[in-house]
Amino acid sequence: LLQDFEIPKMMGEDLYDLSPEVREFLPLSCHLFVLVGGHRTGSNMHKDPKWSSAWNTLLCGRKRWVMFPPDVPAESIGAMAGDAYKDGGPPAYWWLDHYPHLAAKKLGMVDILQCPGDTIFVPSGWWHCTLNLPDTPEDVTIACTRNIFPAETLDFVFPQMKASDPAFAQAFLEILKQKRPELLRFLPAELLLVHPKPSVVGDDPSWRLERVPFSRLSLASCRRDYIRCGRPLIIEGLGPHLLSQESCHLSRDFLSRHFGEKMVAVFRNFREPKLRDAEDQMELMRLSEAIGALQRGGSEGLYLYDVSLPLKLPGLLEHVKLPRYFTHCYLQQTMRPHCFSKSWPTLFIGAKDSQARLHVDQWHSHFWMHLTSGRKRWSIWHPEDAHLLCPEVLPGKVFPRFPDLADLEAGKFGADFPKARRIDVELEEGETLFVPGGAPHLVVNLSDTVAFAGNFMDESNFEAAMHDIKDMVAKEGENGVMAGFQAALEEMVFDPTKSMHEEALPGSMMAV
Repeated sequence: LLQDFEIPKMMGEDLYDLSPEVREFLPLSCHLFVLVGGHRTGSNMHKDPKWSSAWNTLLCGRKRWVMFPPDVPAESIGAMAGDAYKDGGPPAYWWLDHYPHLAAKKLGMVDILQCPGDTIFVPSGWWHCTLNLPDTPEDVTIACTRNIFPAETLDFVFPQMKASDPAFAQAFLEILKQKRPELLRFLPAELLLVHPKPSVVGDDPSWRLERVPFSRLSLASCRRDYIRCGRPLIIEGLGPHLLSQESCHLSRDFLSRHFGEKMVAVFRNFREPKLRDAEDQMELMRLSEAIGALQRGGSEGLYLYDVSLPLKLPGLLEHVKLPRYFTHCYLQQTMRPHCFSKSWPTLFIGAKDSQARLHVDQWHSHFWMHLTSGRKRWSIWHPEDAHLLCPEVLPGKVFPRFPDLADLEAGKFGADFPKARRIDVELEEGETLFVPGGAPHLVVNLSDTVAFAGNFMDESNFEAAMHDIKDMVAKEGENGVMAGFQAALEEMVFDPTKSMHEEALPGSMMAV
C-alpha cells in the first residue's frame, strides 16, 4: 500500500520529519492510515495528538464531518478530553445525542459532507468527528489520511509545545535553527529572544557566583579555582554533550514512552512553607502518571525529588552522561561497594512553584546539577555563615534542620540572619551548577523543570565529610551501613592530582 501512497503536494510539508528523534515524537506507524469503515462507524469528537494537523482523502463512499475551533470547551460539544474519546462508545451516539442541538449554539461549527475525491484539511487544534456513509448499508467508505506539522502552523503549535513539553520544544527549536532557519519567521519574536545573563552574581567578593563557558574552563581550573576554594559556579554550554539526541533534552514525551511504567516516589506538597502541610506527603506512582499530572496542570507542590537513576531508572543512564568536572569523585574509586555506590546521578522533575526545604547536603558533600528544561531560582549561603541561619540538630541526628526562610527574613529568629552572605541566581535550561559542600541552599522551580544531579567527594571536602561520617557511625553503631561506608573510604589512598588537565577540552571529552 505504501508503494501506491502519494502525499498531496499541498500537504507535503511535515516538520516532524526534520530528524529521527523528532519523528519519533509522532511516529508514522501511528499516524499514516488507510481507513475502511462501514455504515454508522466513524470517530468520536477529538483533537489530533501532538498539535498535528491532518489531511484526509476519500476514495469511495461519503463521510460526514463536523468541526469546531480550538477554543471551544469540550463539555459544550459533547467531547472527551485527551485520549478518552477512543473509549467513548459508538460514534453514532454523538450524532444522535449532541449534533441536533449544536447548530443553534453559534460555536463556529463547520459541517461538511465529503465525497469521493475530496480532501479535507483539519487544522491543528480543531475539534472534529466523522460519520461514515457508504453508498449502501452493505458497502464501506475508504479513505487515506496522515497527521502532519505544516510550517505555517508554527506560530500556533510551538507555544503549546513549549507549555506542554518544554524540553522537547527546546530540542525541536535547535534542530529547526540548524536545518530550516528560514522558518523561524513563523515563530513569535518573543520566543526567540535571548535574554542576557549576568556573568557574575553577588556583590561580596568573598561569596559570588560566576558563569563560565566550558570552552574556557579546564578540568584543572575548575578544581583549583572553584571546587577547592568552595566557590559556586555555573558552567555554560555542556547540555548538548550530556544528553542523547534521542532523549530530546529528557522531554516528557521521551520519559513517558520509555520509562512511563516505572514506579517512582513523588512528593505532593513541596510548596511554599505557609502552604505546605507539616509532614511531607509522598506516594508511589508510575512515572507517566506524574508527568501527566504536570501536563494537565493543577499539580502545585508535585516534585519527583532526587530519584537515583542507577537504582530506579537504570535504562536512562544510556541517555545521560556526567560532567567530567565532577567525575573524579572519591565515592566511585573505592575497592569495595558501599551504601552510596549507586546513589547518583539522580533525577528531579518539579512542578512550577514547587520547592524543597532550606537544607545543607549530608556529610559536607559537594553538589552539581544540570538543568535540562525550565528555570530554577537558587538561594545559596556561605558555609561559614550557616550558623546565622539558626540551624537546629535534633536528638540522634547529625545534620541540622533550618527554619523556614520566610521566618528568617521576618526576623523571627533574631537579627543576625541578614549578615549571612547570600547568592540568589536563576539557573537556566542547559546550564550546570556547582554548589560547594556545607553551603545551605533553597531551590524554587520558577517553571516546570527537569534536571539530573549528583553529590560528590574529593580532596577539598574529604576531611569534613569523614568527620560527619564518623559522627553518623557513632550514632548508628559499628554494624550499620555507614560503618561500611567509612571503612571503604579509609582503606583507600586517593590521588588529588588525578584528571588535573590544564588545557580546555572539547565538549565530547567533557561528558563521560
